[in-house]
Amino acid sequence: MDTTQVMDQLREAVGIAIKLAAPMLLLSMLVGVVVAIFQAVTQIHEQTLSFIFKLTVVVLVLLIG
Repeated sequence: MDTTQVMDQLREAVGIAIKLAAPMLLLSMLVGVVVAIFQAVTQIHEQTLSFIFKLTVVVLVLLIG
């Protein structure tokens, strides 16, 4: 294998990793923003609240996927 083949394989591997991780990361980020807005509106400053919702969403996405 020469350098261009190795670089192509690495580029493809990174692309696949991004495609696999994107749904979990995007949904986790969306849930984090929604929970942060909810906490700002209600003035509840519980750190575990956002963690529990994010963890639940990531686990559900993994189970569905």
